Amino acid sequence: MRIAEKQLLTVALGTLLGVTALAGCTAGPDGTPEPPVPTHQSTGLPDEAPPAAPSLTAADALVRQAAEELDAELLPEGFFFVGVVDMDDGTTNAVYSDAPAQEDGRMLNVYSGPPGAVGLLEGWRDAPELSADFPVSVGPSLSGTTGTTVTIDASPAGVVRLMGDGVPEQELLDIAARLLGAP
Repeated sequence: MRIAEKQLLTVALGTLLGVTALAGCTAGPDGTPEPPVPTHQSTGLPDEAPPAAPSLTAADALVRQAAEELDAELLPEGFFFVGVVDMDDGTTNAVYSDAPAQEDGRMLNVYSGPPGAVGLLEGWRDAPELSADFPVSVGPSLSGTTGTTVTIDASPAGVVRLMGDGVPEQELLDIAARLLGAP
């Protein structure tokens, strides 16, 4: 019976020391209890502050903006959003038109995708006046025999291409300037 009493006394003493040690861990330097530190992810409760959004670089923001529906003030007058097509290679093609039946109107395709070869092709020229931060080039259409393409190299985030069918070159350059935040 003596052994059982010793074991009981050891367990009680150990428990008391453990509780005391834990209580000391939650007290601040002045002895007042500190609030508990959350050890879990967001619960989504209304009182909980939202997690801080990761900050985007200017290049990331440009590529992301081009992949979504552009604000009307960025587009030429009369153009409206038709839809977005996600391509297999990670490229997004946002389509805009100025006529309900796209085949009857002017078209604007805004490609946004991973970085790739952006060198100047035959008939292309640099447009450094549009941005000091990103190389911009303009040239003949990459997708057909008519039209113009403006390419903004936002590497390493990606590339943005404005491809116009029936859209004058100056209008594409104006869109690029507005996208880049130029006056």
